[in-house]
Amino acid sequence: MLPKNKITKITQEDLDSFIKISTLRLEKKIKELERAKEGLEEKVKERTKDLQERVEELERFNKIAIARELKMAELKEEINNLKKELKKYKNK
Repeated sequence: MLPKNKITKITQEDLDSFIKISTLRLEKKIKELERAKEGLEEKVKERTKDLQERVEELERFNKIAIARELKMAELKEEINNLKKELKKYKNK
């Protein structure tokens, strides 16, 4: 740390060096951020793909479940109709 009462002369060379170092550090950080962004974008793509596959699986399951329920309702109606017919024959 410089004493408060002492004035330090900064040369153009010092400024140029400072700017060059700062620029290099900034460029390095920018590259790091770009790599991190690319990594995050790849993760988003992977997770989106996984989620899409899960959605498709759930949609297939839903279709199967609905088809099953419709078949169950159809069979229940058929059983009820057969019971009615059986009652008719029993009552004769």
